[in-house]
Amino acid sequence: MPTLDYKNAAICLVVYFSFIIVAYAVWLELFTRQRVPKNLPSAGFGNEFFNWSRASFRQVFKAPDTAEQGYKQYGVKQLSYVVPHSSFRPQVMVPQQHVRWLSRQSETILNPEVVRLDRQGITFFPLSTDSKTVLMAAHKIIAEALNQKLDLVQPQIYDGIRHAVDANLGTDVGEGWRELPLMDTLSTVLDSSVSRVMFGAKLSRDEGFLRAIRLFIIGGGVLTELVGQLPVGLFRPIVGIPFNLFTTTVKRICGAYYLRPEITRRMLQMESGSEDDDEAYDFVAQCIRSVKKLKFPIKTDEMTFISDLLMFLALAGVVSTRTTTVNMFMDILGPQGTRQDIYSLLRHEAESIFKSEADWTSASSLKSMVVIDSCLRESARKNPLQTRGLMKQVMPEDGITLPDGSHIPQGTWLGVPVEAIHRDETIYPDACAFDALRFARMRVEGEPNKSLDAAEPSDKYMFFSYGRSACPGRWFATRVMKILVAYVTLHYDIKPLPDDAERFSVGDTKFHHSTVKMVIRRRKLD
Repeated sequence: MPTLDYKNAAICLVVYFSFIIVAYAVWLELFTRQRVPKNLPSAGFGNEFFNWSRASFRQVFKAPDTAEQGYKQYGVKQLSYVVPHSSFRPQVMVPQQHVRWLSRQSETILNPEVVRLDRQGITFFPLSTDSKTVLMAAHKIIAEALNQKLDLVQPQIYDGIRHAVDANLGTDVGEGWRELPLMDTLSTVLDSSVSRVMFGAKLSRDEGFLRAIRLFIIGGGVLTELVGQLPVGLFRPIVGIPFNLFTTTVKRICGAYYLRPEITRRMLQMESGSEDDDEAYDFVAQCIRSVKKLKFPIKTDEMTFISDLLMFLALAGVVSTRTTTVNMFMDILGPQGTRQDIYSLLRHEAESIFKSEADWTSASSLKSMVVIDSCLRESARKNPLQTRGLMKQVMPEDGITLPDGSHIPQGTWLGVPVEAIHRDETIYPDACAFDALRFARMRVEGEPNKSLDAAEPSDKYMFFSYGRSACPGRWFATRVMKILVAYVTLHYDIKPLPDDAERFSVGDTKFHHSTVKMVIRRRKLD
């Protein structure tokens, strides 16, 4: 009986995998090289061996710097330019003057959906039907149902925030100062607060459900924020498949033990006419009503589709709201915010608006939040979630001609260097600084008030994207964040942070380090 020669077998395996790695590296180099428009200037590409691949790998941690370098060299001169990307798919960045043109192109010319499916790793996201159907339904439900009922769910927003903040920050005025991890604490508060409006009071206060949702958000966050930024081909399934299995398992647990029983209960109440007024306009109720009215096939049963839809909306709503809220408190409590005494100004505004419980549930209170809104918009301007945005793929076979006369071939991705535009000194003086009252002053100086609201995008403020690509849930998100800031500043003292919190980049996405602590105590109100 022949025996296995382990030494030779090991050598064969090493040679085999080495060949695969080399072949993959060569393929990535050729893949990138073929997709770089040769008629445009570029930033971030060197002259070294395998320069296209090495430039792409550098974007894992250098993407913001590369986009800004190109903007300063070419964008300010109203020229488009090419930058590498960690996915090995080069991108064309258009200048700020072309943002409106970019946003107005039809999907047959410049298609954002193709980019979204690839860039956000949607193909690995666990859905029971095709992703396009879920995305269409989510957009339709938010735009046509939820946004029309935000005033009616403000009592639930306030109830969720009050309960979550009190539970996590404390209510004992005699307890003194407490040290809490800023990012983890605010993330927990937001999870519970947003869940109150999405899933109702019962599930939002069920610790088992909240733990499952947090695990789902971790897995879904990796799939949507990381996988699409990995090199095309081999790397993506290596990361995507394990996280798909993890996220699928958590999703099934959430559905079987929590969401499906809740959806069934709601459906029976609606059919019998015994629906609870407190639950009539939350996300569960709105999804049930809206799915029944959809004019396109959902390709699965209603229960499964609604459950999938709610989980997808939870991921989309919680992740961005968490990050934006953490960024804002980092800015408010940091040295720049402290020098401007912003915390006191925010508290003073909250005291002038919220004089009774009824004020917290009144939609008219939001219109008076000038300082809070300005602070939110300024922090969002300074800390965009993505350094590059408004990404679209060229669809016509003969390509497309840009306003500056450059011709871009089919399949190329076009986008906007969002962070670089937000930091353009000709648009925003002292652009790298956190100037909390920047937009409040603009209102006084005659700018149209509505166009300066935190939820209103423009071709110079693209935190929520722009045009038809603008986030449909931005009004809900800003409402939650403004009420949260008002409640915290009114009820708590927080010591200033000694230093500005560091941020780090992974591809196009920026994160804060999670080690920052806040020292906090409950105030005694008159």
